[in-house]
Amino acid sequence: MEQKSKRSKVAGVMFRKLVYRLSLLFAIAQVVLILASWLLSTALPDVPMRSLLSPGGIRWFFGSFASNLGSPYIIYLLVTAIAWGSVSAGGLWSSLVRYLTGRRFDLTSQQRFALSAAGLMLFLETVVILGLTVMPHAVLLSITGELFPSSFSEGLIPTLAFMATTAAVVYGLLSGRFRSLFDVGQCMTSAGEWVMPLILLYIMGAQFIHQLLYVFME
Repeated sequence: MEQKSKRSKVAGVMFRKLVYRLSLLFAIAQVVLILASWLLSTALPDVPMRSLLSPGGIRWFFGSFASNLGSPYIIYLLVTAIAWGSVSAGGLWSSLVRYLTGRRFDLTSQQRFALSAAGLMLFLETVVILGLTVMPHAVLLSITGELFPSSFSEGLIPTLAFMATTAAVVYGLLSGRFRSLFDVGQCMTSAGEWVMPLILLYIMGAQFIHQLLYVFME
């Protein structure tokens, strides 16, 4: 168990180092693009590109920074992190692995009961989702009756994250892992050390892509 924990910590450190390096590359690329757009637009005024150091470019950078990052992907990242933190730190994942690999007797009777309750929660949530999607004229279908694209497909990742989180919370409460609201909140936010580096990478990468589009797209 101790060796497994050490391997997990080493993997986490390596992951974060990789993400930090990629974030730095995007940051450097942004600086290079800013200078290159200014030099090329000055030296080659006939080239269809805009300078990020022009008055318009500076206004665009400051005025559209938040809107550039306002994408559904950041929400997907956040809700997935909450779900993963709940499932892993709440003990549901480790208990499920033991159960599926034939080590179910390693679990206490309380853990097995909690695992059954979490499975029942997932089953009920799945039934509700099926009722909203597969029935004729279902609420979450598109106007043309399609599932992809539809309201369901647009909210698929948040829906799956919600289902996983609620199942994990049910397991944690019934297994005795959670004893207070504080424990539940701590569990749901436990993936912060993984998600914050990814948010940093997202900010650097998204801003670089939008800068490219601004410079080269009229």
